[in-house]
Amino acid sequence: MYFTRIQLTILTLLLFTISISIVSPADAQTVHALLIIMDADSEIGPAMKVDQYKVERMLTSVSRVYTVKKTLYLSSRNAARGQVVLDWIQRVKPARDDVVFVYYAGHGGMESNSYKETFLNLTDRRLYRYELAEAMEKLNCRLKMLITDACSNAPRLPIVSSSYAVETVSKSHIRHLFGQHEGFLHLNAASEGQYSWSHLELGSFFTIALMALISDISDTDRDGFVAWQEVFELTRDVTEELFERVYPLLPQDEKHDMQRRGIKSQTPKAYSLPKCRRDRTPEVRRDPVDSLWELRNPRARFDVELQTDKPTYRIDDYLTLRMKAKESCYITVLNWDKTGKLTVLLPNQYESNTYVTGGQIHTFPSLEDDFDFILPGPVGRERFKVIAVRSRSASQALKTALESIPLEDKSQDNKDKSLFRAQAEVVPRDKAETKILKELLKLNPTDWTEASTTIILRSQ
Repeated sequence: MYFTRIQLTILTLLLFTISISIVSPADAQTVHALLIIMDADSEIGPAMKVDQYKVERMLTSVSRVYTVKKTLYLSSRNAARGQVVLDWIQRVKPARDDVVFVYYAGHGGMESNSYKETFLNLTDRRLYRYELAEAMEKLNCRLKMLITDACSNAPRLPIVSSSYAVETVSKSHIRHLFGQHEGFLHLNAASEGQYSWSHLELGSFFTIALMALISDISDTDRDGFVAWQEVFELTRDVTEELFERVYPLLPQDEKHDMQRRGIKSQTPKAYSLPKCRRDRTPEVRRDPVDSLWELRNPRARFDVELQTDKPTYRIDDYLTLRMKAKESCYITVLNWDKTGKLTVLLPNQYESNTYVTGGQIHTFPSLEDDFDFILPGPVGRERFKVIAVRSRSASQALKTALESIPLEDKSQDNKDKSLFRAQAEVVPRDKAETKILKELLKLNPTDWTEASTTIILRSQ
């Protein structure tokens, strides 16, 4: 009997181990990363170093979940050469469930022949995209990633700032993007015939957008899973937005050249996107109370736009918001600082009228307002959301809900109305979000909409 119990125990353990190996989904064990950085380029070298920093910071987050083996080929060390890159891909030898990640930052171009072949400018020669893609296609691993910020990067841009910063990537995002996809992610910063833009101090627009959205992307279809399709679509939109912000500031000769070539935008291109793994288990959605920032309403019958007067601010800077709705409506404007503390900007103790006329651009504060918005900190990313409702009754319901929440902090020491932010009605985040969401859920989805934007707040 004793011998039989031992046998049963061993058999049970074996069956348990086998079952674990069967039901556990294969996941990335190692991410083999190759970074090719043209840092010695006389025109765009400084911008490429910024790109390198952003990508390496993202990989640092990945290393919290998976093993990362990074190789860095710098043109300043004469390592960014065509055959050297191809040799690395040939000898990397990933395991079946590994990830191979290749990123290039530097000049690129397109042949004028009938094939319109695109290429990367390495130290010794042009490395054609098809050469690199074909080499990676031969790799026997679950996920292959080729990302190139390569075109005619322009170093002559004026001093501008970006509201997108790379922060620590959550472990769930890392598992989704690196562990739960299969196939080939092949992206470029611009489509054929376009320019890809960079700034010597801020880096390349495409890399700015991509790395920031990997670290802070909304689950746009709200299925509990962040897909590369979502990341790319948002990256494309943000890159185009950055181009639109900078275009009016370009030198006139640059504009004439672009007009002659028919270049109207910078549109990142996805040659291929990986698929979500079929065996993944969808995550349970967080309670909507924790997701007001991510709140979307695809059934809205009208649109609203929200922008700040600039993307980056310093501590104690004045903030101006610009808002435009297609239809007349009533608005509520919210602000989250880096710590997650929520401030209700509109309505406030100085302005209770939140009605805006459709089709017009409204600024807050306006020249007629007897207050200003000031940003006291802390340093980091600040988020803004406008919620627009059609009816006065819905607007009043939101106001009543917010007024019923006890204030967490309302300083009365400073009587200067220009320091509105120091006297702002700061309310507990969870209670405020609960109240707002509760009222929105009572409305017909066609009768309200929202828009969001972010800024980066820096020290003095």
